[in-house]
Amino acid sequence: SSRSAAVPPAECFRLLFRLFELAIYSLYYYYNEYIKIINCYSSNIMNIYTE
Repeated sequence: SSRSAAVPPAECFRLLFRLFELAIYSLYYYYNEYIKIINCYSSNIMNIYTE
């Protein structure tokens, strides 16, 4: 049964690539969210100073 549990190198590489792709995607997404938050925050500060 231990033999069937072994993952082929190609499958292992494919999983690694998918994990890497997911990491890149999440980093990109969170970076965009971070930029949106910073823009919102800085514009609110500008509004406070101009009033």
